[in-house]
Amino acid sequence: AAALGLVGALIGAAVGVAMQYLVPGVLSEALPFELSMQLYWRPVMVGVLAGVAITMLFAALPLLAVRDVSPLEALRADVQQESGASLFSKPRYWLAGIGALAGAAVFGAYQAPTPLSGVVYVVGIAAVLLVFAGVSWLTVRFVRRALSPTMPYVTRQGLANLYRPNNQTLLILLAVGFGAFLVFTLLIVRTTLLSQVRLADEGERPNLIFFDVQSDQRDEVRGLITDYGLPIVEEVPIVNMRLASIKGERVNTNREGEGEDNWVVDREYRSTYRGSLTDTEKLIEGTFVGVYSGQGAIPVSLEEEIAEELQVGIGDALSFDVQGRLVETEVSSIREVDWNRIQTNFFVVFPEGTLESAPQTWVAVSRAPDAETSGRIQAAMVSTFPNVSAIDLTLIIEVLEGLFARLSAVIQFMALFSIVTGLIILAGAVVVSRYKRVEEIVLLKTLGASRTDVRRINTAEYISLGSLAAIIALVLSLVVGWLLARYAFLVPLKVPVLTMVVASLGVALLTTLIGVLNSRGVYATPALQVLRNG
Repeated sequence: AAALGLVGALIGAAVGVAMQYLVPGVLSEALPFELSMQLYWRPVMVGVLAGVAITMLFAALPLLAVRDVSPLEALRADVQQESGASLFSKPRYWLAGIGALAGAAVFGAYQAPTPLSGVVYVVGIAAVLLVFAGVSWLTVRFVRRALSPTMPYVTRQGLANLYRPNNQTLLILLAVGFGAFLVFTLLIVRTTLLSQVRLADEGERPNLIFFDVQSDQRDEVRGLITDYGLPIVEEVPIVNMRLASIKGERVNTNREGEGEDNWVVDREYRSTYRGSLTDTEKLIEGTFVGVYSGQGAIPVSLEEEIAEELQVGIGDALSFDVQGRLVETEVSSIREVDWNRIQTNFFVVFPEGTLESAPQTWVAVSRAPDAETSGRIQAAMVSTFPNVSAIDLTLIIEVLEGLFARLSAVIQFMALFSIVTGLIILAGAVVVSRYKRVEEIVLLKTLGASRTDVRRINTAEYISLGSLAAIIALVLSLVVGWLLARYAFLVPLKVPVLTMVVASLGVALLTTLIGVLNSRGVYATPALQVLRNG
């Protein structure tokens, strides 16, 4: 076992190093700098040692089983062997099983960037495996009760293979299902992230932004934009200010002892004033006040995360230092803001009738239909107004799309690698079980079953297992994809429906194909040979 583990680990390390040398070629066109490859021996050695260690840990169970084989069991085939249940009643088997799982978990956690993420990773993988094991257990019991004598014989016999002795239900669901789960999750993550780049450039969304427009330049800047036939999508005032007090306490005493990295009170707030919400905002608490009545503290609207950082809610008082003048405000509403949209968004929004006389600059947002028009208007803007800065988001979007296109190729390769690994494990499991099935197939042959009948029985079994593995993997990948989209990437979930359907069908068909191909030749085994061995 150690020798096999070492050979396998060395081959895997060699393939891994070769793949790493392919990365610069794959990403060279997408990155704005030269990417070189340098080989570090430490991770290679860690991978080899981990491969040998995990092999030995998982070899412990079958080696312990061999240890308990009696001479009589080895010499006489008719001696009843010890059952798996009685084997696992012995403490050493439980210790070996727990040691194997713990070793794999420790190695997985070691690869994680932080201990917490490593624990989350291990727990998540264990939960997925438990789901597959639970579904396998339920499937065995459901099929046993659901089979009807009215079913066609080959279908009934194939489904019965899911719960008969030496069945492969658990093994195939784990091998194929887990590989498919990784593939589907990677596809969902790729589509979700790539959709954000495409969303930024679709339809009539703005792609040209002009900053630092002074108040006395607004009309001329607006005229220059319209002279080029471009629309004015937005004109937004920006007023710089700092937070002076929270709930009546000055920020230097209110946040004393919390460290110098408290960005929420140290930062300069760039706020605005307007009379309504935008399409990137959603009111989640309180009432948005668009026009100040002139009485009492000014009602302001806070973005939800900044309100949480400041530990304030509806009705709490905030004081802002606006260019040396203190402005007393009161939180009247809290908003959810979609920061992924190409639009001006703010932590703090004042109502109209409050900051109009404060020193301020403006942002003009437009959309250019092509790169040539964008270049011409930027050149004209900088020539006429040197203080105005322009950003063309089309170039940024193009770079991101190119990078995602390259990275998607890497993701697809890793997805293919995952499913191929699962299929190799499946093929090995089917080959091992092939010899356990010789007696059953010969018995069917003796009772009159044709080669076609046996092939149909195997097809019914494997297409059931492959379809079930694909369905479970699909459901789990949707759940995990949603969790990643919502809590890790903070974007809406996007599912490639057609790709997922095709991939699910492919998993079921590949499982069936491998199962049927590995069963070839069993039918030709002579019945007398099987009877003598029995």
